[in-house]
Amino acid sequence: MLGLETLARDGAIVERRAVDPNFLSTLCRLQTAAVALLNEALAGGDNPASRCLVERHTLTHDDADNILGEAGAFYALADAIARPLLSRLGLGSATRSQNGGVFIADAHLPNASFHWHMDGHWDGLDELGVSFWIPLRDCGADAPGIAFARVDETRRDEVLRCLPQSANPLPADHTPVFWPTGTDEHVGRFGPIEAPTFAVGDVLIFTNGTLHRTHVGPAMRARRCAMIARYAMRGATRVRHIMSGSAVKASTAA
Repeated sequence: MLGLETLARDGAIVERRAVDPNFLSTLCRLQTAAVALLNEALAGGDNPASRCLVERHTLTHDDADNILGEAGAFYALADAIARPLLSRLGLGSATRSQNGGVFIADAHLPNASFHWHMDGHWDGLDELGVSFWIPLRDCGADAPGIAFARVDETRRDEVLRCLPQSANPLPADHTPVFWPTGTDEHVGRFGPIEAPTFAVGDVLIFTNGTLHRTHVGPAMRARRCAMIARYAMRGATRVRHIMSGSAVKASTAA
């Protein structure tokens, strides 16, 4: 169920068929073009975007705009998908971060290549961050998906203590906070790990305090691209109390 308290308590919501069918062909076009650029890069191509892909397996929003043929097209698409969902969550006035992009996961890479991380931080901040992970193809079975941990709210402070000391105090600017030494076994001690299958058109919504990473299984053979768009809502006091396990809850989220 898509609800703000559910998101705060569970850390993540899989919203099925959340993307307007009119946008599905655009998502598939982004998938095809991004994989083609990566193939060019691996073959030694000199396209600036493809060179970036070799290093980070990431297309910036500007690179995605070039594929879509119009400046600002990536964020226009992200907003068209995310804004209706934010409104349903009661976060219609959330502001969008400018560090979104398209991420490519290779099935031949081991899970250990993908570190558990948070998309920012929530402890002590009067702000809720919400990320939208939008796969550009079906994934989780034959192509890498995403894994996330439903950490019990009473144990989230323990998770924070496990993060690298260099990350404390953790940033408030939606910079991902990585746990390079965190294994599935470590993370699983704090709550169940889920790695669902997704169809193009599904969306994973999660908070800036949700541990997640790319998930690769032994039967996977394909490359998967996914859009990521991040938003922030200041004054989300009630939600922060739920995320931190506090019994104190304000009467409104904003």
